[in-house]
Amino acid sequence: MTAFVIFAPAVLDRADFADINVGETRPINICGLYPIHEAERLFIHDHGLEAFWQLGWDPYDVGRPPVV
Repeated sequence: MTAFVIFAPAVLDRADFADINVGETRPINICGLYPIHEAERLFIHDHGLEAFWQLGWDPYDVGRPPVV
């Protein structure tokens, strides 16, 4: 795996990760970081993240083969 997808966390509801008030001028957001293979990165570039996300891959399995 050579790249990452940064997207919404898989285990939190939107209210628990978006626009969190920490007492500063701007709120913060928590992101999920998902490792991907180079071929998957190229697929995302060509077809978009939504198309990749629908391929049925396991975002928790760092030993998985590429899905494309």
